[in-house]
Amino acid sequence: MRQVKPSSRRRMRLLPKILLGILAAVILLIGVAALYVNHLLNKIEYEDEFTVPTLSGLATDRHGNLILPDFDNPEGSEAVATDEDGNPIRSTIPTEYGTIEDSEIAVIAGDLKEASEDGSELLSDKNVINIMLIGTDNRERGQYRLSDTMILLSINRSKGKLVMTSLMRDIYAYIPGRGNAKLNAATAIGGPNLLLQTVRDMFKIDVQEYIMVDFYSMAEIIDVLGGVGIEVSAAEANAINIHVRQAAPGRELLSGSGYKNLTGPQAVGYARIRKIGNADFQRTERQRTILNAIIGKTKSASIGTLNNLLNAILPKVQTNISKGSFLQYLTMAPAILNYPIVQARIPSSGTYRGVSFTDVVDTLVIDIQAARDLLKREIY
Repeated sequence: MRQVKPSSRRRMRLLPKILLGILAAVILLIGVAALYVNHLLNKIEYEDEFTVPTLSGLATDRHGNLILPDFDNPEGSEAVATDEDGNPIRSTIPTEYGTIEDSEIAVIAGDLKEASEDGSELLSDKNVINIMLIGTDNRERGQYRLSDTMILLSINRSKGKLVMTSLMRDIYAYIPGRGNAKLNAATAIGGPNLLLQTVRDMFKIDVQEYIMVDFYSMAEIIDVLGGVGIEVSAAEANAINIHVRQAAPGRELLSGSGYKNLTGPQAVGYARIRKIGNADFQRTERQRTILNAIIGKTKSASIGTLNNLLNAILPKVQTNISKGSFLQYLTMAPAILNYPIVQARIPSSGTYRGVSFTDVVDTLVIDIQAARDLLKREIY
């Protein structure tokens, strides 16, 4: 019979203790990680923690167009580009805005309301997550202004793609229970959930969640990442510098055109340019470019930078996403960040016309069915 050496017996007796020690260490690490993640998620401002102000008692004209207060543009909200001689650079408007007859306004308004209330089934899929990213012109916490950035972020897990669809702010929309206005007015009238309801009704897409930040918060987030690389023209650089001087005096200005690493204020100035190129059409493209650049920087960021990024982002986020869902999305993030990105815009070329109404000026009357078809084609 083979004899077991004393040293071997000691090792055998020690093995369960070692395994228990390793298990205890793993459990401790998991517990610490869970506590830290919970600490981060507690920094988010969830919907039940803030009150959504609403605009009540708004009058409408004879066609149901809402007569809104004058949402003035705060200083630094939008820069006007000039050439070297100080002359304003005019945008190339891709469509003409023409005033139309009352009879046609009535038809457009009636068709819009009918389409929004037609009872069509929402586009949905268990493998698709739709989140509305909302950028507002807020200057104070709890204040709601026009949502000049509205990007529908769609994660298709079965097809492995990320779709960013810009909804243009000037889209003529029926605001449920209120009346007709530009789409970006929905947030100012009744908060982010009214915007979601408007989008669901108009485009028949299942979007229940939103993430909302203001433009000043976006600048801080980009600064944490160390800036984002963007190709800018001379006119864009000029407009960016005007924005920085107004909104962030003392911060670095751009020198000339070319590929630049934009600071937070510079990137926000770039995303808000509307009077260079194809007006608001090109502005939505710039906003998607910034978001794409942020995703790209996040992929290569160090653990320390990601930690700083979460600490910078989360306290500035207002959302109706539950803590449990947020945790789920964070665990999915490494895979999602490597999905190919598809960019889209509503309205797409050839599916709209510019119309000036008495109380809702320079709106885009869009082909609603074409917009629904685009969302189905690109997202699902």
